[in-house]
Amino acid sequence: MWAVFYEHARVSRPYPNRASAYRDAIKAGIADSQTSALDEGYEIREITKEDS
Repeated sequence: MWAVFYEHARVSRPYPNRASAYRDAIKAGIADSQTSALDEGYEIREITKEDS
C-alpha cells in the first residue's frame, strides 16, 4: 500500500499502488500534472509497519 506523506507524517488514505497516489496528489494540487513533481515537503512512498 502507498500513501502521501508530508514532512514524514501520513496525510492520505492508503492507495493500492503508487500511480493511484500520484493521481490523487495531482487532483489535490500538490503534484504537477506534467512532471509529477510533488510540492516541497511531500512524498509518496510505501506504508511501512512504523507508519501504521
